[in-house]
Amino acid sequence: MLVTLYDGVEALDVTGPVGVLAGANAYLAATAPGQTGYRIATAAPGGSAVASLSGVTLMPDVDLAGAEWLLLFRT
Repeated sequence: MLVTLYDGVEALDVTGPVGVLAGANAYLAATAPGQTGYRIATAAPGGSAVASLSGVTLMPDVDLAGAEWLLLFRT
């Protein structure tokens, strides 16, 4: 799952889904070793840090221009 980051994004719209999928990966690793979990990454235009609506700075994993897959959250 690729979550896009942009200035003014609601931080919970990023951290909530990422946290749920990370938890699913942990559960899968504990109960079904060897199974493939979710690929989780964040991307932003230019690969630069963005400021969330609450002022928290979020640093992306990759530049959005080079992203392979996309899940866009809009508030």
